[in-house]
Amino acid sequence: MQKLQEIAEQLGLGKNVQNRKLQAWLSADGYELYLAAWAEQQEIRDTLKAKPAVVQEYEELLRTATFWHNRAVAAEARGQASHSELDDRATDYYERALERLEESVHNDASLHAWFDRDLDFSVGSDLQANAGSMPIVITSRSADNRGGGLVFAKQTKQEVKLAAVEREILNLEADVRGTAVSLGDLLGRDVGDD
Repeated sequence: MQKLQEIAEQLGLGKNVQNRKLQAWLSADGYELYLAAWAEQQEIRDTLKAKPAVVQEYEELLRTATFWHNRAVAAEARGQASHSELDDRATDYYERALERLEESVHNDASLHAWFDRDLDFSVGSDLQANAGSMPIVITSRSADNRGGGLVFAKQTKQEVKLAAVEREILNLEADVRGTAVSLGDLLGRDVGDD
């Protein structure tokens, strides 16, 4: 137990712990669970690399809308009357992006996982054709990205290792409590009553 707690502390501090050390200190089942969890993480990474074409198309429309929005904001800051026309152009691209996204999600519900928020296109939803209300693709580095989707499930190898060690510690603690209860039952009293 103490060695596992030391390994967990090292991982929590961001230090590397090699697989052979994990294999030595985790139970066989615990190590297999760790390997399975890491394989799942690799699948998530592969999936994130294979972004669907409709998601890429949406990103391009959103990028164009953002470009025009930023130009409109700059023009307004300079007091130029053209800001209204630029803002209309941005809104047009935001609307195109939302329409394309709604059509795509209607045809393929799995696309929901690619966005940082719920894709509710009903009247009164939070999705609006403006800069602050557009869904963002989960792989975006935008400050407006709320996370979620596949990225929410993504963990570093360090995090997967730490989870495996913490799970092993919890299992050992549960085994110790189970043994204490069983011993107490045999003796007819609580083990902690000494």
